[in-house]
Amino acid sequence: MATLGIGVYLGSQVFAQQTGAGNRPSTSSEPLRTRIAVVNLVQVLKKYSKFQTCDTELKQQISKAKTELDPLEKQIRALQLKGQSPDTPAAEKENIKRELERLTLQYREKAEDADKAFMKRSGELAVQIYHEVEDAVDLFAKSNAIELVLMYNDALKSQRDEFYSPPYVQQRLKMPNAFMPMYVDPRMDITDAITQMLNRRVAGGYSGGNSGN
Repeated sequence: MATLGIGVYLGSQVFAQQTGAGNRPSTSSEPLRTRIAVVNLVQVLKKYSKFQTCDTELKQQISKAKTELDPLEKQIRALQLKGQSPDTPAAEKENIKRELERLTLQYREKAEDADKAFMKRSGELAVQIYHEVEDAVDLFAKSNAIELVLMYNDALKSQRDEFYSPPYVQQRLKMPNAFMPMYVDPRMDITDAITQMLNRRVAGGYSGGNSGN
């Protein structure tokens, strides 16, 4: 991991205790070394192959639900048009009204079931991905003697059009309590290292899971 060339911000302070009335020798501690790194979570997810696979799975789930609902939606629209036509007899309009109520209820039930299934699966995948990122950060930090890793979400400053776009600027202004660095020494950022670690795990057949921490 050291060969990845990831640097960290180093801060040091020296605490010295002055002598008292002559009966205490002067003492000083070793320099306090605080190793801190940051990880841009949104950028990790953009490049994490397993996250892209999960995203594709969820999109396919949405597409499947839409395919199942489309025929019902077309029937409802056709009946609505027929029921509104002045050429449709009054007696038939009553039948159309009852059929519309039945189909609309069926449509809503299917849509609600699809929404519940989607939310359940997306939640499961979110927890799984988070645990995998958390495990990778934990391993990287311990392997590189990093004492603190701060997480944040932001656009890349190198991509100025996106970084200075109104949505991202407004996000920074509206979340003053969140960790959102205004300047980060590139050597502090372990985003790429974490992404590479995650992708190597996927390529190596790592299935992921809860670290239990």
